[in-house]
Amino acid sequence: MSHPKLTLDEIVQKHVESLGGQQAVAAAKTRVLIGAARLSKLGESDKTVSKLPGTAQFATSNGRLLFAILYQSQAFPFENLLSTAIQFLSESQLAFQRN
Repeated sequence: MSHPKLTLDEIVQKHVESLGGQQAVAAAKTRVLIGAARLSKLGESDKTVSKLPGTAQFATSNGRLLFAILYQSQAFPFENLLSTAIQFLSESQLAFQRN
């Protein structure tokens, strides 16, 4: 049985509904995403691929941002990435908030 193809707007609408609707999405101030990460390095001379598995994490809360990639490797214990930042508002966003 063939299903009709969904438009991009329909896919986004279904996703928003799965999160509880537009009001729930607008009210949420925190987002967390966790997934798999893999660092792959192609060998220069023998064309082999080295792979280092890990996890990727991305979170936002009240204008703060966390991005991390953590690899589980005893051979390379410092091959991790962690970044924290404050999201800066553009001048137009600041002007809109003042009005």
